[in-house]
Amino acid sequence: MEDLDPYRELGLSPGCSDAEIRAAYRRQAQHCHPDAGGTPEIFERITLARDVLLDPERRPTFDRTGKILQASADIATAQALMVLAQAFAELTEPENARHAIDVIKGIGRMLARARERRRAFLDTVAEATDRMERLAASVRRKDQGANHFAQMAARQRQGYEAELKRFEEWERASALALKILGDYETAKTLLVAREGEFWA
Repeated sequence: MEDLDPYRELGLSPGCSDAEIRAAYRRQAQHCHPDAGGTPEIFERITLARDVLLDPERRPTFDRTGKILQASADIATAQALMVLAQAFAELTEPENARHAIDVIKGIGRMLARARERRRAFLDTVAEATDRMERLAASVRRKDQGANHFAQMAARQRQGYEAELKRFEEWERASALALKILGDYETAKTLLVAREGEFWA
């Protein structure tokens, strides 16, 4: 994607903060994600834009040269294949075995549900972190010692930032997994019957 300008892609200007990048990405992802009616290509573009702007090496390189350094394809592909493998394994669990299993659609649904669960968890952690910071700000120590409540809130914020980073890494892998999944089609649908399984 040599034509990609990550700032323009996310509607940002140079000098924007990490928080602004994440917020712009979330706004775009709500409309561009394949589960929301977008295409994998557009979602891949906004995901790459976010990744470049949040990367401490790739962003300065882009700012200087206008060129995007590529992330290691081997690592990215390995992460995407792990995401696919996890979703594929979930299809074998009894609660996911319906009357017919279309492997490709099934994995797509698994990834969509996993994204929703992860996003809901992150939103819950973000709310708890914000609440803890507000509460910690309402307490001050009588003497000059360390404010343990502020320290606890800071640790909570660090934990949230780490979870957010893990979610972003998973989301990058998931976007690539969807792209890989697009190279496949279901040749046969597995029908699940009480007596056993057979191919349609």
